[in-house]
Amino acid sequence: MFKTRREELLRRALSAYAGEHVLSYVLSHGEEALKPAQVSRDLTILFVDVARFKMPVAGLDPGRILEWQTAYLDVVATSVLATTGTLDSYSGDASCSWWDSEIPHHADRACRAALDIRSGVANLNAAAPARGFPTIEVSVGIHRGPAAIGPYGSKDRLRFGILGDAVNLASQLCGIAGNLDPAQIVISDAVYSRLQPGISATKFDEVPARDGTQMALFSLGA
Repeated sequence: MFKTRREELLRRALSAYAGEHVLSYVLSHGEEALKPAQVSRDLTILFVDVARFKMPVAGLDPGRILEWQTAYLDVVATSVLATTGTLDSYSGDASCSWWDSEIPHHADRACRAALDIRSGVANLNAAAPARGFPTIEVSVGIHRGPAAIGPYGSKDRLRFGILGDAVNLASQLCGIAGNLDPAQIVISDAVYSRLQPGISATKFDEVPARDGTQMALFSLGA
């Protein structure tokens, strides 16, 4: 389909900047891809963010900060993609990813990705002094629920992503995880109830849910 080097460059750029899933959507929907339109799906959603830096970063060279951030986000991306997840977006040091319910054991995959991120960050921290990188703690929040997927925004600027209460709740769990010391991987009961044997999690709190019930929170183990 892509016959020229310029077309191939545009394909690679769209895939790199927006994701392979967006490229596939554009190619399959044609002109309709330029209109806001979302479908509801059952997703497992993961947010990860840097909870705290263990050393001052204000004086670091901007180039070194970029080098560190690239290495850190590579850890996140590799962990997500290796478990058949979809990288939704980056926002500074934070990122959002999701797993579709059509993927078998999608809750387990998200939790495995979170554990891999934690392990990868530990390795990055171990090499940090030699590379002049800061050491960090990361927080992760994971929730499962219905969300809308597709392009949204204005007629002049669209973004392909996910929306809904489940997305907001996963983000809130990431915030809760970051307020713990040390930062944790926090999953909701909707995720915990779908886990297969081999992944351990410990209940540590309950918070009010939107429907007036109490939602149990679990800290993901090794």
